[in-house]
Amino acid sequence: MFIFGQDIALFIGPDAEGTISYQPSIYKSFHLSNLVSQGWTLALELMFYCLAPFLLKQRNLFLLKVLLFSLLLRVIFYYSGLYQDLWLRRFFPTELAFFLIGILSFRMYQQLINLSFPKLYTVVSIFLSIVLLGATLCYPYSTLNGTERAINFESFYQFIPNPIFGKYLYFCLLFVAIPSLFHLTKDNKIDRYLADLSYPVYINHNLVILILIMINGGGIPQHDTEWGRWAVLFGAILSAIFVVKYVVNPMDIIRQKRAKNLD
Repeated sequence: MFIFGQDIALFIGPDAEGTISYQPSIYKSFHLSNLVSQGWTLALELMFYCLAPFLLKQRNLFLLKVLLFSLLLRVIFYYSGLYQDLWLRRFFPTELAFFLIGILSFRMYQQLINLSFPKLYTVVSIFLSIVLLGATLCYPYSTLNGTERAINFESFYQFIPNPIFGKYLYFCLLFVAIPSLFHLTKDNKIDRYLADLSYPVYINHNLVILILIMINGGGIPQHDTEWGRWAVLFGAILSAIFVVKYVVNPMDIIRQKRAKNLD
């Protein structure tokens, strides 16, 4: 019911005796009682927005220290056995690193656009974008626990023998490449439209999955069948297009009108 605190529901739930306690698995927590299961991400975002006025005034050195602390916390949790999604992907102190990477990347972009060799920067941007795309989507086969795997469309760090090293390598690449990606796509209308669709796809995809489960007689189509995966993909995209056209854009028009009236 409330945005703040939805992330806490990931960590607690009833135990076998009915007592509310820490739960290492989200499937045993109160997380499933949330109206929108992804609502916990909004809680993390709002916590960052509360800190943003303070963080944006800080020097890069201070932000780097906080960033390193957040990443170090990930390492500590990982080697302490707390490598579940709860602590590495849904806990605000460990997620803070990504928000800080965004701030520092934007500051780096502001410095780079003032360089006197824009053509060279464009070439570098294309190169870094290709490297990031390849690292993210199509890393070639490697070994994981001695097992050879074929090309897989997953993040490349999952196939590096040391998961922590691989993740941090990817984070570094992401930090360096984000300004280049923005430089290449900031004026692209298609890219802007895809960006507008991204959040509705994220919010709607669980609803699409639930509808397909009911249609499929209780099965899990996105895992069990090829048609189910494509149905989830296209269903989520179509629902996002509907939301952008009939909800987001009209609300944005109202917001712009109110802003003009305030001026």
